[in-house]
Amino acid sequence: MRPLLETYLGSLPGTGRQETPRDYAVRIPSGRIRKEWRLGNNDKASVRLIVGGEYEYSQRTTLELKAIAKILESRLREKLKEAEKGEGAPTVTVDLSKFPAARYMFRISFDVVPAKVDKLITAVELEVRRMKVFGPTIDDLDRFINAEVDATEVAIGQNEFWLYYLSRQYQDQEDLTDIVSYYQRLDKIDREFMRQTANLYLGDENVVALIWLPENTPLTPSK
Repeated sequence: MRPLLETYLGSLPGTGRQETPRDYAVRIPSGRIRKEWRLGNNDKASVRLIVGGEYEYSQRTTLELKAIAKILESRLREKLKEAEKGEGAPTVTVDLSKFPAARYMFRISFDVVPAKVDKLITAVELEVRRMKVFGPTIDDLDRFINAEVDATEVAIGQNEFWLYYLSRQYQDQEDLTDIVSYYQRLDKIDREFMRQTANLYLGDENVVALIWLPENTPLTPSK
């Protein structure tokens, strides 16, 4: 790795300046919050559910949170495809930061006709509870690991990956060689630990629901 660093980073100017992350104290509000807006002429509503807060940073927990997001997305897409004939096509992402504070934020997003907004929110919440009670299945975990291995093998051949990886490792004060042991960490993911992590960080007491409805939607959409 040293020759690559010397080739691509060696010519960058070095000022010797020490920088400290600044915490602007922006936090997700506590409690169950629902905000609705009526805008535009679209025939569907856009829904975003947000769950987040502080977490105890570790490589294991960080990987488990990423796995939970991927597995939840896969489960929700399968469930809604069967129940709603493809309605919704949800995406699940998790943003993680180590500095200035270790924080996480899950975003679950989908589009749906206004009449089914509450129905799909309930379906999402049920699937989240299922993850908290039972954790991922063996098949869930195998699919995630296989997909992650395939994606990593493609990514390490691209300059964009290394730019992101090296800058993130530097910012988080992590070892630049962590990528070498990534496959081993994937193999060590434990279903019970993931269930425990889901219980810690997917609580239902602090959920923000942001809903953009078509302008002509009634004030109280049908369930």
